[in-house]
Amino acid sequence: CVCVGDVLDVSADDIAPHDILTAGFPCQPFTTRGHQKGLDDDRGKLYRELVRILVETQPKWFIFENVVGLVTMA
Repeated sequence: CVCVGDVLDVSADDIAPHDILTAGFPCQPFTTRGHQKGLDDDRGKLYRELVRILVETQPKWFIFENVVGLVTMA
C-alpha cells in the first residue's frame, strides 16, 4: 500500500503502475442513513476523483466501496 496524498492533488503520474485499485469515499452524502445531499455535499464529489484516477491509470481490477443509495439517488 502506498499513500500519495490528498486525492484532489494526486495526478495519475504520481501513482506507480498497479493491477488493482482499491478505494473508498465518504458515504454520508449518498446513504439512506444520511441526509442524501449527493453531489450538493463536497464529500459527495470525491467519488468522481476516484473514477478519474481509475480511468487515467487503467488497472486490471478495481474495488470501490458499495454505498446503499449511490446508484438509486435521483
